[in-house]
Amino acid sequence: MFDVDLSTGVIGEGRTNAHWYQLGPAAVSGCPWLPPGTYSHHPDSPNPQVTGMVVPDLQEAVRIVTEYVFLLFLSSSPFSFNWGLLYP
Repeated sequence: MFDVDLSTGVIGEGRTNAHWYQLGPAAVSGCPWLPPGTYSHHPDSPNPQVTGMVVPDLQEAVRIVTEYVFLLFLSSSPFSFNWGLLYP
């Protein structure tokens, strides 16, 4: 997951959360709370640089996603939902 500045669309450093998904009894005491470090390149091959790139039309993308989620899930649901997009 890479941080994205909502005002500029600039992609920041990335982190993984794979350390949270350790299995077995030893993982209870051996799982670190924090990720091992940050990334500037995508972890999959061929490892392109991600940090510093700009997401084009980010505000429009956020608007479309939020409207779609409302129309799809919240407008016709008898339940109350709390949801959010987390950005640093």
